Amino acid sequence: MIRRVFGFVLLVVLSFAAPLAARLRDDTWSGYRNYTSPWLGDLPSGAIRPALSPRVICVLVRGLRLDESRTMPTLQILRQRGLDATVALAPPTYRMPVWISLVSGATPDIHGITRNDAFLPQDGQIDTLFAQLRFANRNSAVVGSIAWNDWFGQDVGRFEEMIEPEPNLRDDAAINTAIQIIQTAQPAPQFVLVELSALEGLSQTHFIDTTGPIPAPLVDAILSTTQVTTQTLADAITLTDARIQRLYSVLDFNTSTLIVLSDRGRDDRGHDGGDDADVSRVPLIMAGAGIQPGGQDIVKQAAIAPTLAALLGIAMPMQAQDAPLIGNLEVSHVQPLPEAAAAPVTSTTALNEVRPNTSALAPMAAVMLDSAQQRVTFDEYWSEIMGEPRFAAETFQRYRIGIAGGNVTAFEQFQAEISAKREAAQSIRLTRERLQRLPLLLGAVLGLIAFIGLLLQQYPLQPFIGTALYYVLWLGLFSLLDRFRLSLSMFADGQLEPFLGTVAHSASLLMLGVAVFVALLTGRHKNMLDASITGINTLGLIAAVPVGVLMWFYWQYGLGFTWGLPSSGLLAALLISLTHIVAFSAILWAGGPALPIAPIVFVAVGVIFLLVRRRPKQGLHYERFRIK
Repeated sequence: MIRRVFGFVLLVVLSFAAPLAARLRDDTWSGYRNYTSPWLGDLPSGAIRPALSPRVICVLVRGLRLDESRTMPTLQILRQRGLDATVALAPPTYRMPVWISLVSGATPDIHGITRNDAFLPQDGQIDTLFAQLRFANRNSAVVGSIAWNDWFGQDVGRFEEMIEPEPNLRDDAAINTAIQIIQTAQPAPQFVLVELSALEGLSQTHFIDTTGPIPAPLVDAILSTTQVTTQTLADAITLTDARIQRLYSVLDFNTSTLIVLSDRGRDDRGHDGGDDADVSRVPLIMAGAGIQPGGQDIVKQAAIAPTLAALLGIAMPMQAQDAPLIGNLEVSHVQPLPEAAAAPVTSTTALNEVRPNTSALAPMAAVMLDSAQQRVTFDEYWSEIMGEPRFAAETFQRYRIGIAGGNVTAFEQFQAEISAKREAAQSIRLTRERLQRLPLLLGAVLGLIAFIGLLLQQYPLQPFIGTALYYVLWLGLFSLLDRFRLSLSMFADGQLEPFLGTVAHSASLLMLGVAVFVALLTGRHKNMLDASITGINTLGLIAAVPVGVLMWFYWQYGLGFTWGLPSSGLLAALLISLTHIVAFSAILWAGGPALPIAPIVFVAVGVIFLLVRRRPKQGLHYERFRIK
């Protein structure tokens, strides 16, 4: 009796579970996309310093994968002349979050930008290289898409928008414009950023013919500034290399630093956003003034902006989360400060405090001291907001003299220690929050255990086999859909559809197939109602797995993100898991209505039971053969 009552209740619950799961899934994703950083308060800015390089030219190649970069001859030459680094990007690795990280040194959980269509906080709350250049009275120029002007236009000295719709023609124009600025602009900009986008555009639309040589006339056309178009990814890679070669050929590496980097890679479908290696490991090549030759390194994306600030002689961006690549910098091309250099200010309007001036120190010591002071300032602010004991200033005092004296070992030890203390403080905060969630979680776990116990009473084998079969088949199907990678790269441009729509439709059909299989195993059930309830119990056990994933995610991060971002892999797992419950309501044919799966399974299993049930055999009567 209890089993039947529970089965009917479960039938009703599963019939209405899909919209609730869809709402929870979408709200969780919306909370991630609309995350608001609490770390953008007013902080003091550092002092300007002598520049390690007279001029820095940065070429940002959108969508360039690390493996592709190693097939480009010009980049290989630059690697030999300077630094060959691999950058580890922090997810989400969509275009805008990565761009903000590259120019601010802040990770997404600090700057708060997690999607391409986000709006930057007002009043310059995210400090950037462009803001610090403007405050140091140094010129900058950007050649690229209108997005740069939309986001940083108030701080960029000169912006040249590339409006040519054809990607290769647009990149040709970008290189030509950059060369013109470098050779003729007055006053000459100290920092020039050039955006190349043809490779990304082609990879997202054609993603074919990735191997094979490009005809020499096309390369010659690029080198002679003739405009050309391409049809294959291999063409785009080769021609992008040729464009960089054109820029490289006009530079004097005694007075210029050339930096080539990618904003993110792409997976085999041309998608980005996740932490898979193809997407989150990208090249960084630096050569010329201020760069030691022959270096190799693996660096975090947060180190790029501080390194550029060191080369440019400007203050470290206030929210930077890493240090300059000190071991790869050199001081043979240091530029003295102008006599009338303006006092540095901050990019936030309410601040009137400036960190101590470091201009009297040796150039590399000044870089290290300013970086250390910036990190201390931010981490003290971090401790205040988090309500944790302060640790940064006390740690800095033990290393201050060594850092000011140019001791690289002391600087590196300080950075390592302060990072470890920050991670420990963050772990303590997470543990405290998890303990607060523990009573509710324990209650939910006990409830889930009781729920599974009710599902498996009387006829446990069929629901267990059906659930195991469902997830084995699903994992095989998922490996075909996404090569079994739980990554935000599943969601093109941060949109859950169409991928999760495909997941839900496939899961619905798979559930119906498993229900048929389970029905074939119900022949020994007492009656049709018991068989139908076994089918519903199988769906309930399938739903128990996503509920378990939801409980684990809740235990780890809660369901609201107030001061940090969750693991992107675990977030992807939660979104996929909830989609299994969304699949309890499915459109089974094109243009049809959304139908609840549970009633269909209830009826279908009962009908199949009538076809496969085993009637008990009539017993033979041996009374007449009994020996008296």
